[in-house]
Amino acid sequence: MSERTPLFVVSEDNSNSRAKKAALFAIGIVGALGTVGYFHHAATNPIAPLSVVSFDVEEPEVPISSTTPGNCRRTSDCTKYGAEYSCVAVESSIAGLTLLSQCVRGAVCTGNVNGLCPSFNSWTTKFRQIQPVCAFAEVKNCDNALNADGTSVNEANANKTVTCFAATFSNKDGDEKEVNGIYKCVDAKLYAEKKLGFLDLTTPQLLSCAGNSSAFVSSTGIKRVAPLCNGRGTCAPTTQFNSTYACKCNGGYSADDNCYEPVGNVCDGFGQCGALGSCDPKNGACVCKVGAKGDQCSKCDVAAPAENVCSGQGVCGVDASCQCADGFEGLHCETRSKSNGTAIADSDDAPKVSSATSFSLSTLAAVALLATSFLL
Repeated sequence: MSERTPLFVVSEDNSNSRAKKAALFAIGIVGALGTVGYFHHAATNPIAPLSVVSFDVEEPEVPISSTTPGNCRRTSDCTKYGAEYSCVAVESSIAGLTLLSQCVRGAVCTGNVNGLCPSFNSWTTKFRQIQPVCAFAEVKNCDNALNADGTSVNEANANKTVTCFAATFSNKDGDEKEVNGIYKCVDAKLYAEKKLGFLDLTTPQLLSCAGNSSAFVSSTGIKRVAPLCNGRGTCAPTTQFNSTYACKCNGGYSADDNCYEPVGNVCDGFGQCGALGSCDPKNGACVCKVGAKGDQCSKCDVAAPAENVCSGQGVCGVDASCQCADGFEGLHCETRSKSNGTAIADSDDAPKVSSATSFSLSTLAAVALLATSFLL
């Protein structure tokens, strides 16, 4: 028996047979309407994650995907990679990408830990626009708030649901902001929109994690703004409850250059190792696809078949770096670019995420009316 409660519980009492028929009929009608297209998917607003609903059956394990490696719904999806992996979500305000989750190894951004968030360099193009920030987010329903040493700063409240932590942020003008909250991963755009750095701290925090924009130039010379930490780490507090931020790099990169140049081939997340690599959770090292080589699979392999070198859209230079043909960009020329330098999402970018099922109120009313007729 699943731990989840079924959405519908129908009594076996014969005196309730009409109610049972009505409930089953309503379910059948809703299912039929879904089959013929009355249900559709629409992007959700950036709100708190919705729980997964189950009809008293165990949910299938999330399969390993070649386009979204490490994708997960819960930490149990990550146990196949090792006990040190956790399922970590990133919240954003980007349509269609409002909540992405990935298995990450080690200390992650959650609770009172200023740890790592997922990164998406090895996911298909549209996901790479997510720039993770470990934010200390204010929580309104704290049942208690703890200092860094674990002592309580206010009375426990059994009517509230989240154990929070107390932090005080201050700026150079001496202004202070006391916050009861928890760490969670959010996209940089949402972090800036909601000013989650508090006071006037948000902008300098993000600037401290700026990427190397000179490296993000298309074949036509159009420069794009580099992602935070060059897309290879998390913009996070330097220490617990600190208002100073810096890049916390994925394994194999250094904070000295905001995670720009590889310094090794180790990996701690499925979103790294680049477009032509993947992280092997068994040994924590990047494994390169044909056409790529070197630490983090960042170099092109001139010895590979021509169609695999630089994705067949460029040539491999003497320094093992790709020189992309017009209209392409990326370490391995894997991304099409528009004339303004904006990356075009791959056609196979999927699966669809952060969607909500909806249908018209008139349809719902009709179902309710039909079900009620069985009770009369």
